Amino acid sequence: AQRLTCTGMYREALATWANAYWLQDQLEVCSSGRFLLTLAGLAVCHQELDQLSEAHGCCEQALQLLEAQGSHPLLGPFLQAHVHLAWKVGKDKWHSKAWLQDLGEAGLPLQQQPSLKECLIKEPLE
Repeated sequence: AQRLTCTGMYREALATWANAYWLQDQLEVCSSGRFLLTLAGLAVCHQELDQLSEAHGCCEQALQLLEAQGSHPLLGPFLQAHVHLAWKVGKDKWHSKAWLQDLGEAGLPLQQQPSLKECLIKEPLE
């Protein structure tokens, strides 16, 4: 799925990410880092295929998991994607914007955060 995403074959990658999501959900490993990468893959593919509501939903699910975890390398990228997608689909983005502002005030360099797509491309997966 990651290779397909990196090469721009988003429709094919989406099916593989969706299968990984289903398997991880069935195995109840939804709090793992791999599950967050799966959500990132789904969000990126949905966004690239102009399925913005679906991409927004993936970001929302990831943020719910990340809220319980606290700090995570994907937090900034998911928040930034969520704010952008919420604006595009006309959904509420204020909670995410406030969360981003809190992170910025805590010293997280938000301008230097990679996008979800960049995180996905750089993350080594077996």
